[in-house]
Amino acid sequence: MNSNAPNWLASILICILPLVGSGQINNDSVDWRLRSQNKNANFYDIQKDFYKYWQGKEITKGNGYKVFKRWETLTKPRVFPSGDLSIINSTYPNFVA
Repeated sequence: MNSNAPNWLASILICILPLVGSGQINNDSVDWRLRSQNKNANFYDIQKDFYKYWQGKEITKGNGYKVFKRWETLTKPRVFPSGDLSIINSTYPNFVA
């Protein structure tokens, strides 16, 4: 029975791995959390990706919705009309100088 176990286990893994992997790839939307970590990110692109991500989903506790909305409310008046986020990083050093 031990000699058949590796064959049985291998066949199970071959069947399950494509199913697990296919759930991780979503080409329809860019994850707004990944884009927000990019230093060259544009505020309006992050905002668009966020709303696209949440479209049709139920807002539940602990998924980052309220955190983003706070960040959006704080950041929107502090960016250039182009959406450039670099001004936020330069405000404090300009104040200190």
